[in-house]
Amino acid sequence: MAADSTARFRLLGNAGVEVSAGGRVVLVDAFYRPFAGVAGDQAVNPRTLVRVDLILVTHLHGDHFDAPSIIEAARRTGATVAGPDSVTGALSSKIPRGRLLTLEPAGAGACCSAVVGGIEVRAFRTVHTRDHNSYRVELGGFRFFHDGDNEDTGALNPDLLRPVDSLFIGTWQGSGWPGF
Repeated sequence: MAADSTARFRLLGNAGVEVSAGGRVVLVDAFYRPFAGVAGDQAVNPRTLVRVDLILVTHLHGDHFDAPSIIEAARRTGATVAGPDSVTGALSSKIPRGRLLTLEPAGAGACCSAVVGGIEVRAFRTVHTRDHNSYRVELGGFRFFHDGDNEDTGALNPDLLRPVDSLFIGTWQGSGWPGF
């Protein structure tokens, strides 16, 4: 990370994170439906958000995706919403096309990239659902990786993740993170 950059982050409930750096704000899996024993109430209220530049969603499971909350957050902040085709398709009638970004890697281990308002995003197709993405994001000189619910780190090329300042990972389902 650049010497003059300051990054801040906060964990948001089940698997969500908010990262702020270089005057930009990114939310990943920040909006979800509560599930007993899995995810409590949302940690952030979309009606109170003032500044968000990019909302990333890893997949459609309810503990990572709540359409009404995402729509409200995007409407209030003007944020771009990005995710696999299933996510952007589910939101396409409620969020203007120019503020939806489909990140659809070709297959397991493949990646694709985009730049949104100076934020660089690399989406990796990882193992959990047929359309699950993990993300490497760079904003304001700070680089992080959010794994979502990836169940197999073997699908990731570590050279494509580097350099990274922070990892947000879920070490469940035999994901292989301890050995990665």
